[in-house]
Amino acid sequence: SMYIHGDTLMITGKPEERIVRAYHHVKFFKNDLQGKCDSLYSNEKQGLTKMYRRPILWNEENQITGDTIHFLSNPVTDKIDSLKVYNNAFVISKDSLEYYSQIKGKFLFGKFVKDTLDNVLILGNGQMINYNRDENKKLVGITKMACSDLSFRLKSGKMHEVKFITMPDGKTYPESKFPKEEEKLPGFNWREL
Repeated sequence: SMYIHGDTLMITGKPEERIVRAYHHVKFFKNDLQGKCDSLYSNEKQGLTKMYRRPILWNEENQITGDTIHFLSNPVTDKIDSLKVYNNAFVISKDSLEYYSQIKGKFLFGKFVKDTLDNVLILGNGQMINYNRDENKKLVGITKMACSDLSFRLKSGKMHEVKFITMPDGKTYPESKFPKEEEKLPGFNWREL
């Protein structure tokens, strides 16, 4: 089930074909996903939910933003299946030491496995800052890369595998050599849940 709050809620259609619209200061909660936006449209029969105007999603330790966000759920099981972020896609993951791993690009397409974001494709103007840790969670380097497209997988909510698909350019720095002014990608905006 999804719980929705907003200044105005409008529900139309038969129970199995219900359409929910919410306007202004919208918040919603599912067991696997939380979000905020100005306007929301949800079609239960199609399993499609659209978020407009400053949408933001939280899944595990990841914050996802963009100009418009759509996510699809399986109408039978009500489990979230996939995610699409249109224009200015930005994923931020905060670790326990106040570092923020970030990936951004023009578009984002994500696939969920067992209610958790599992793999993500970024298309257009891909950029990444990642804080690399060893098996003891010690910071061993900071990677900053830019490329046209990239994909990554998540494991326990953290970036696990990254593939730079088109024209990668960047490098990994030791923490002491990473320029402080480059810690955040343009457009960075961490918004607490």
